[in-house]
Amino acid sequence: MKENQKKKISSLLVCFLVFAMMITGMHSQSFAANGGKVTIKNVEAGATVTAYQIVKKDAAGKWVAVKGGKPANPQAPKSSEIIELAKDTSGLTSTPIDEKSGNDYTKTLEPGMYLVLVSKTNNAKVYNPMIVSVNYDYSVATPGKQGGTVDANSKFAVGAETAYAKSTEPTLDKKIAKKVQNGSVTNDSTVYGDSLKPGDITNFDIITTIPSYSKQYENPQFIITDEVSEGLDAPTNIEVFGPGNVKLTNGTEYRLAQTGKKFTITFTKDYLLSGNSAKSIVVKYMAKLNDKATSGFDANTNKAYIDYSNNPNENKGHKEKKTYHYTFDIDGNIGGKIREQSKEIVKVGVDKLTGDVIKAEKITNLSTVQNKLKGAEFKLYKANAAGTDIDGPVLKTVTTDANGLMKFAQLDAGKYILQESKAPDGYVLNDKKIPVSITAELNGDGTLKSYSVTIDGKATSTYTSTYENGEIKTTVEDNSNKSGLFQNVRPGGLPSTGGIGTYIFYALGMALMALAAFMYVGSRKNKTYK
Repeated sequence: MKENQKKKISSLLVCFLVFAMMITGMHSQSFAANGGKVTIKNVEAGATVTAYQIVKKDAAGKWVAVKGGKPANPQAPKSSEIIELAKDTSGLTSTPIDEKSGNDYTKTLEPGMYLVLVSKTNNAKVYNPMIVSVNYDYSVATPGKQGGTVDANSKFAVGAETAYAKSTEPTLDKKIAKKVQNGSVTNDSTVYGDSLKPGDITNFDIITTIPSYSKQYENPQFIITDEVSEGLDAPTNIEVFGPGNVKLTNGTEYRLAQTGKKFTITFTKDYLLSGNSAKSIVVKYMAKLNDKATSGFDANTNKAYIDYSNNPNENKGHKEKKTYHYTFDIDGNIGGKIREQSKEIVKVGVDKLTGDVIKAEKITNLSTVQNKLKGAEFKLYKANAAGTDIDGPVLKTVTTDANGLMKFAQLDAGKYILQESKAPDGYVLNDKKIPVSITAELNGDGTLKSYSVTIDGKATSTYTSTYENGEIKTTVEDNSNKSGLFQNVRPGGLPSTGGIGTYIFYALGMALMALAAFMYVGSRKNKTYK
């Protein structure tokens, strides 16, 4: 190869390398000029983070407001201006900050000032708005250029910005504080469910946290609502307590409104914006179970929920919590997925009583039971702690129906004494005191898992339900359980005194003999006179 040719090729290679370096440098400079990386920390997984540009560079290289001249001074925005922009983001260019690394959300944004709002799909936490600015970093710029406009040939990098999201998660819990039965108060060990009878009172606590609302929330809302089902009377004695268990004032810190079985507590704007931290709230009240209560697995419910502002221009936050209240029947409603009448005890008659008064027997079809007795009267009493004797007045009195069933409705779980007070016609009263018990097992969320009815320690019915998303999926009866046949015996034959016995036959015979003698004598006289 000639020397001139080698020099030309070398020159071309050098030119190519210089050109490549220029291209690479231009690309690198262009990338740096196009944006800076923004990182938002302390945001929960699954949240939606959106940046709305409110300040940008104009053609002359000056910072200007994007919408309505707000902020008037882009380098010193006022809180009132940010509040207005946060309330209405229409007309602003939005960019999702959706590159995630753990709880960090990142995005490369062009230079400017951004309003960053965080919302969550399940409306859990409340996030305060943030202002994030992507500034030019002149630390690597051409000397003499700091503070001035930047021309196309200047060397600069766009500064990265990190912001820490301030959030509060409103909480909601609803607990059974205690219940009042027959005038006595007991703390209930079960938090979310209990068993009652009509007249029993349950005391409730609604425990919630009001989030720390920043001034960007011009009209924040936080509302507590509570509603009881038909089986509970309207709530009474409603009181609201704030941090430090300080009783709040209706009309100042909150407004109470009640319609029938439902009440709402709406906190005032001044109270919501007061202080710089979240507020712990407890609402206390009571409700009584009434005679419209449903039985078995058909719970009487009490539902509380909160609705709240979850960003400056939305009131879509929502949470709810239920408590469950159960009452039980003997020979009554099972509830859940079983709608038939239960058969814990059936009244029957026998000619001669052998063995125990209560006979355990598996009944698959009530029509197969022989001598079902109608009209037997039974009384139910509260039992003593041992469950062996009567402790208190009569709770209920019932009479058996045509199927021999005695329906005792709306009973609390506990121990009872059953006693026959009137036998059906043609049968002897059996006033033996029969122990009866109702036991209930609740799930952790207060729903009824199972309950059992035991008669005289041997005839037992057990029912169990499973749940799916808080709703009853199945209800089954334990096939090994048996009904109790309460037997009444017929009265035996009684001896007689003072009966006519055989004397009437003797007298009749004597009369007939006298009549025969008289007729004979008469016939002899007639023959003599002829």
